[in-house]
Amino acid sequence: MADKADVILLVLGGSGMNSGGIGWGEDGVEDEVTSGEGFDSVDIRLPEVQMELAKRILDIGKPVVLILEDGRPCAIPELYDRAEAVVQAWYPGNEGGRALAEILFGRVNPSAKLTVSIQKHVGQIPMCYNHKPSARGFYHKPGTPEKPGRDYTTMDPSPYYEFGYGLSYTEFAYSNLQIKVKGRQAEISVDVENAGEMEGKEVVQVYINDMVSSVTTPVKELKAFQKIDLKPGEKRTVIFVLGEESLSLIDKDMNRVMEPGWFEVYIGNLKEKFYMQ
Repeated sequence: MADKADVILLVLGGSGMNSGGIGWGEDGVEDEVTSGEGFDSVDIRLPEVQMELAKRILDIGKPVVLILEDGRPCAIPELYDRAEAVVQAWYPGNEGGRALAEILFGRVNPSAKLTVSIQKHVGQIPMCYNHKPSARGFYHKPGTPEKPGRDYTTMDPSPYYEFGYGLSYTEFAYSNLQIKVKGRQAEISVDVENAGEMEGKEVVQVYINDMVSSVTTPVKELKAFQKIDLKPGEKRTVIFVLGEESLSLIDKDMNRVMEPGWFEVYIGNLKEKFYMQ
């Protein structure tokens, strides 16, 4: 059947308690559950029977849209590499079928962003985007099975999909990142343009890195975001104001303070820095 299709929608994943019944302790329900409270796993790949099915479907050579319904991120880089698109549906609820259909047929332009990082391998757990500078290795010379390196000797320690990542049926272009320091606040502005042919929503995200601090701080942290709706060709200036709460840290004495120094700002593919007294 798949061989006769023009496009294959391949739905894989795990089953939660809601898939087999609402509540705990119902007869026969726990035998079907693979994810959820009290259902931990030693691995975050799909069951082998699903991996076998996916590889056989992909080997047909038709375009495949991979739809994942699961309660945890799936470390399946060999499927991500080969699929034309991936829809991370999690457990979508009672209206999930309608939502998926409207996205797949283009009635709705997806705009969500990942609230977790998706690993390449279970060995990367725990993984978070706002890690300390040393958390993903010191040498930054990852290797491969053919040529081992440092940190992770046979792979890159970065995730497959980063926190905050998410595609749309249109393209958004970022430009003109400007920062104005006013007292104890930083006013950040950026121009966002819908460079595609379909109306869409974009989540504009602001990440901050405290470049030099008295205690170690994350390489970046999400400090603000706005969701905007743009028609094709439309451009809008988005403004954020970050104050002491966003630019402060907890020092060695457990006090919240804002230290003077340089801060880096990341928005989209743009980066700029500013100095705060």
